[in-house]
Amino acid sequence: RIALGRLVEARAIRRAARFDLAPTVTAGGGYSKERFAAVDSPTGGPFNARFYDAGFDAFWELDLFGRVRRNVEAQSAEVQGAEASLRDAQVSVTAEVARTYFELRGAQAQLAVA
Repeated sequence: RIALGRLVEARAIRRAARFDLAPTVTAGGGYSKERFAAVDSPTGGPFNARFYDAGFDAFWELDLFGRVRRNVEAQSAEVQGAEASLRDAQVSVTAEVARTYFELRGAQAQLAVA
């Protein structure tokens, strides 16, 4: 389970690193309503004002020196290492189960002879 958890974590980190290759886009908006008293109003009477705000930004980091690409490659290597660790754990568990099975069969054979 630990090896599988490490593999899932490594894949998530690699996926996050790949997002650095794409542009970042943000958008926002807002609305506010204010009521001014007659004293503060330019018209001399009560005054209601509504304010709207909208914004949009896009940002894309150019990977001129390959920092982002190398980071993605490093994370891919981490994923490969985690996959190898998972396979190693699977082989170890399989070998342990086989060893225990053969010990059981040997004990059963000794009991049959006795």
